[in-house]
Amino acid sequence: MNHHRLFPYTGGCIMIPVLTLYGEQYEISLLATLIVIILFSVDPVFRAYRKSLDGFTAFFSISLITGIVLALISTFLSSYKGLIIFLWSFPTFIIGFRLGSNIDKT
Repeated sequence: MNHHRLFPYTGGCIMIPVLTLYGEQYEISLLATLIVIILFSVDPVFRAYRKSLDGFTAFFSISLITGIVLALISTFLSSYKGLIIFLWSFPTFIIGFRLGSNIDKT
């Protein structure tokens, strides 16, 4: 399995529910969150990452939950929406990039 090519798929699964919620598309975000939860539990790519990468489950869960909470907060603080999405996406990207660089080592 080409893990380095599939890791952006997992990042997209984190980003889509959160970004649709930032865009105030609540129904789509709820549906996307349910799909991501199902994928996380049954998809072979996620299963392989949970087994091979230490901290993947924690990274995925914390990133998704934090993003959803911050997206909900940003609906009330609409003037700070850009700052809030940056404060969530930048650390998520950096930590995901570091975690993704360990794929070839496993």
